[in-house]
Amino acid sequence: MNTLFADSQGVVRFGSIHLVKSIKPEIRIFEASNHHQTCTILRNENIDVLILNTDMCGDHSISAIAKFRSIRPEIRILLFSHYTERAFAARLLDAGADAFINACSKLDHMKEVLVKFFAESKSSPPALESSRPLASYPDHASGQWLFEKFSERERTVLTFLRNGLPLIEIARLLSIKPSTVSTYKNRIYTKLGVVNQRELTDLMSMAS
Repeated sequence: MNTLFADSQGVVRFGSIHLVKSIKPEIRIFEASNHHQTCTILRNENIDVLILNTDMCGDHSISAIAKFRSIRPEIRILLFSHYTERAFAARLLDAGADAFINACSKLDHMKEVLVKFFAESKSSPPALESSRPLASYPDHASGQWLFEKFSERERTVLTFLRNGLPLIEIARLLSIKPSTVSTYKNRIYTKLGVVNQRELTDLMSMAS
């Protein structure tokens, strides 16, 4: 099985290769450190599996996955990502990935997902870390879903939050108490399934 490991950091590729080979020792390894190298190898080699760290693609993970699959439609794609499953997995899977692992997961849990991934065929349903069905996630077909679930005031606060404004500044601009802004922020985080500013920023970038 020809397996391409795509990650901008050599030490991360080394760790990923070591982990996968502990489960699938017979794989033939290819490595890429950027988008261009990944595309070149996919065009020139008969790659069966692409193991991709989404950090390599930055804010362009969705378009990158679509590009890689357009080059080799039959390939199976496994994503390692710092993105949390609840906020991003469905969108990445909809883009064409076959499985998703959070890079901060425990080693034993990663191995479980990898074993399942390599045991399944291309026709199998997408693999998430949890048993939560894909249909239970929000509709990610368009970035509009981010705003449709909010009130007008929540949309305004969300816009300020995505631009990095502190709560006190948002309160001043809207002439409301900081505690009220905090309440809006908590509602927004809950509706989007994020827990901090980084996850919010990542989600907004992916939806744009």
